Amino acid sequence: MDSGSVPLSGKLTAVLENQTAQWVILLIASLMVLFANAYPSRLSGDALLYAGEARLMADTGEYTTLRFGQEPNHHGPLLFWLTALAIKILGPTPSAATLFSRFFGMGCIILTGLLGSKCGAARLG
Repeated sequence: MDSGSVPLSGKLTAVLENQTAQWVILLIASLMVLFANAYPSRLSGDALLYAGEARLMADTGEYTTLRFGQEPNHHGPLLFWLTALAIKILGPTPSAATLFSRFFGMGCIILTGLLGSKCGAARLG
């Protein structure tokens, strides 16, 4: 081993200090957490209820009234509209029903990374 070589821990530290490498690691990890672990047939609880409402919207074309039976919905309509769009494009599958929820989760991870890097830079500078 030659004396000029850098140990593995030093190389790893140099890579992890690179902001581009940090973003790549963050995006790959979040993709794995949000998409690779997606069970295509597991919808239950509220997710099943919301997917049913979005499918009803996609099937009937009635986008203005959000109701669960006779009870008015207390949620905003954007996620239902986006889910209905995904169902129209991809078909009535669990993956389509959860697609935009996963995208919003990715957005939260990215925003957390952005805010964390800005806060860290503010502390250092």
